[in-house]
Amino acid sequence: MFLGAANRTFAVATIPALSIAMQIQPQFLASGDFDHDGKQDLAVANYNTKNVWILTGKGDGTFNTQVAYDTGAPPGGMAVGDLNGDGLDDLVAINSLGTMNVFVQKATGLFPTPTPSYPCHGGPAAVVLGHFTPDANLDVAVSSDSNILVTLIAGDGAGKFPVTPSSGRTTGNVPDSMATADFNRDGLDDVVTGNTVDDDCSLLLSDGSNLFGAATSLPCGVSPGAVVAGDFNGDGLPDIASANRSTPAGVVILLNTSH
Repeated sequence: MFLGAANRTFAVATIPALSIAMQIQPQFLASGDFDHDGKQDLAVANYNTKNVWILTGKGDGTFNTQVAYDTGAPPGGMAVGDLNGDGLDDLVAINSLGTMNVFVQKATGLFPTPTPSYPCHGGPAAVVLGHFTPDANLDVAVSSDSNILVTLIAGDGAGKFPVTPSSGRTTGNVPDSMATADFNRDGLDDVVTGNTVDDDCSLLLSDGSNLFGAATSLPCGVSPGAVVAGDFNGDGLPDIASANRSTPAGVVILLNTSH
């Protein structure tokens, strides 16, 4: 961990629980205020122990002893957002069973147990939250390596996902990473995946129902292992950046031209 200083430098800090217990094989990190105290906390997805740790922050760069939540299967990607509109940070974690665990924060902080799970197709690789349907509820999108698709899972605004997920939209091969933004400025969030085998990115626009439109292939280098969205040229439109793991390695920027 690198702690930011006022002079724009960073100091290295370690979390003893994580530094010592590497047998848990942590796979993913997410941050949020999970105990409703105004301080940033960490969520750690642990593959070997099939659980998610919550380390509540003390506000000084150190953390309290972890609280473990069982996920029933090795967890992977996570996403943070307010799933039920109460102003508190909630958490979604995908796991190797093809389900997602949903952690809805209690009014007193932290999460109830057991955490409910919902289907999201096999081989989930990445998860993002966004407003993919016209209502005000936060929804989930999950990319799947084994099925080579992205699935939209609509939220009900109460932290639940009662509607069976759609069959999904096909992407390029092995969509390991995913980012979200409103790329076509229609008021709905869209997604882009980085496809490590097909050496491209797939852009999927929300169609206003419980589906994404057909994927558009974008050239984004060789074996894009990570994608992010952001306005990189200051024109008010979300662009795409991909990090490429294979030769020629580098970062590719795709500027949005949907003026």
